[in-house]
Amino acid sequence: MDDVAVLQYTGGTTGVPKGAMLSHRNLTANVLQTEAVAQPVVHDLANSQLTIISALPLYHVFAMTVCGLRR
Repeated sequence: MDDVAVLQYTGGTTGVPKGAMLSHRNLTANVLQTEAVAQPVVHDLANSQLTIISALPLYHVFAMTVCGLRR
């Protein structure tokens, strides 16, 4: 669980790319936290169309989190 799963490069505010090591535990925690927040919304809208507006860059690590929510 503590082994590196993803090495994400980010420019931060300086613009100089730096590697951020994310472990399997980090990604699992991210999925569980997102599921805890999203589940009540998805449950309430089960019979209607769900639209999500996000400022997050979904092509980064968060995309893996969203894909992890599918069962």
